[in-house]
Amino acid sequence: MEVVSWNVFGLGGQKRMERVKKWLRTHGREVGVLCLQEMRIKEELTRRRLTELSEGSHFVVDYTTEGKAGAAVVILKQHWSILESGTKGDGSVAWAKINTEDGVVGVASVHGPRTRTERTYMWEWLKEQWDQGVWIFCGDWNSVETPEDSLGDSPIQLGGERRRWQNLITHQDLEDSWLIASCAKAHILLGSRKSTTLEDGRKITREEEIMSEIHRFYSNLYQKEELSAQDKTALESVLHRINKKVSREQNQELIRTPTDAEIQELIESLPKGKSPDLDGMTVEALLELGENAEQDVKDFIWEFWKDRRLTWKQQSGVIKLILKEGDRLLLKNWRPISLLNLGYKLIAKLMANRLKKILPDIIDVQQKGFVSRRSICDNVLAFKVGQEWATKSKQKTLFVKLDFEKAYDRVDHEYLWSTLRALGIAEEFVEMTKGLVQEPCPKSTRWGDSHLSLKSEGVYVRAALWPRCFLLLQLNL
Repeated sequence: MEVVSWNVFGLGGQKRMERVKKWLRTHGREVGVLCLQEMRIKEELTRRRLTELSEGSHFVVDYTTEGKAGAAVVILKQHWSILESGTKGDGSVAWAKINTEDGVVGVASVHGPRTRTERTYMWEWLKEQWDQGVWIFCGDWNSVETPEDSLGDSPIQLGGERRRWQNLITHQDLEDSWLIASCAKAHILLGSRKSTTLEDGRKITREEEIMSEIHRFYSNLYQKEELSAQDKTALESVLHRINKKVSREQNQELIRTPTDAEIQELIESLPKGKSPDLDGMTVEALLELGENAEQDVKDFIWEFWKDRRLTWKQQSGVIKLILKEGDRLLLKNWRPISLLNLGYKLIAKLMANRLKKILPDIIDVQQKGFVSRRSICDNVLAFKVGQEWATKSKQKTLFVKLDFEKAYDRVDHEYLWSTLRALGIAEEFVEMTKGLVQEPCPKSTRWGDSHLSLKSEGVYVRAALWPRCFLLLQLNL
C-alpha cells in the first residue's frame, strides 16, 4: 500500500492545483492514498478541488470556516472503499478506515496545531479514535526542535514530539510500530508489522509463526557457541605466546577505590540525550535530582568495588531494534541495541577509563581503534599506500578484511578471563570484570503483543569496557 503525504500550502490558486495534478498524472497509478495538509480554502471549494483530484473517488476532509489549515485523505484507487471516517472539526485531522485488497487499513492526515497546548489536545483526541489494527499516520506535525529544521529540506530533528509520539505508542500498546520522518515538515508514518521474511525467502504472516521465528533468531544471536577440543587447544597455544605484562603500578591504578571526585566527574561526562534504563533514569535526571541521588550512585559504585558483583536486576537490559538498511521484513536487518542500567554504564565506563591508560603498552601498534593517541585513519592511509605500492611495483598483492560476526555477543567468557590473567592483570580487576557479566544477562524485547525474554552468554554491545576487552582477546591471533 503506497501512501503519500503532502503539505500543499494552499489549493486555491490554479498553479498549485496544476502542480498536484501533474504529479498525480505521473505517479497516481502507483499511489493508493494521498494525504493533503494545509489546503487553505473553504468548504465548497475544498470539496470541488478534491473531487477533481480524486476523479470522483472517495475522500475525507477536515476544514475551517475561515479557510485556514485543513487536512484530507483522498482515495486514488477506484475499487477501494471507506468503511469508517471522521474529522476533528478544526482543520487538523481527517481519517478513514479503508477496505483494500490486502485488508482494512486506517489512514490519518494530520496538520498539527502550532501551539503546544493545542497539539496536546490533538494527541488526546487521536488516541480516542483508532482501534486495534494497521494504522498509518502522516502529516505536518508543526513540531521541530530548532527553527532551522523548518527551513528547506533539512532532515527533521523531532525533539520533544518524538518523545510524545513514543508515549502514544506505549499507551496504545503499539510497540510493534515504526516511526519515519522525511524532510523538514516531519511526515511521519506509523504502521504495524504483519509479516516477516525467513532466511530462505519464505514469508510468514501468522502471529504465532512470526513470534516463534523472532524468538529463534534472537536466541541464536545471543547463544554461546561451544568450543571444540581442537579450538581449546589452539586458544591455549595463543595464551602461551602472550609475552606482555601489566606492571605492578598499573595494576594498582586499575583496582584502587574510585574517589568521590572521580565518580562525580564521570557522571557529568556521560553523554546526554540517551535512552533511559529500566527504571527510567537518565543522566539528566540524575544531575537534576541533586546530591542525594548522586550519593546513592556513588554508594552503589563503591559497593560494587567491594563485592565485585551486580544484582540480577542491575545486569538486566531491554533490547530495542533499529533498522540498519534493506528489507525491513528481514530480521537480520534489525540491529539490537540494549538499554542498560545507568549504574552498570557508570561502572563499565570507569573501568574502561582505567584500562585504556595501559592499552598502548600492551596492544600492538597495528591496532588503531579504541587505543589512546591512535587513529583508525592511520590504517586507512596504510591500505591506500599499500595499494599504490602494489600498483607501481606490479606485485601480486592480497588484501584481506575480516569481520567478526556478532563479535561481542559471541565472546567466550572463560577465554577472556584467561587472557586477562595471562597479561598479569590483577585478580581483583578480573573479578570485577566477571562481576559485570557473571550470570547470563537477561535481555527482553517486545514485538506486537508478545514479550520475549532472552539470555545472553556474551557481553552488552556498546558498554564502554567491552571494546577494550575485545582488543585483548585479539592478542597474538
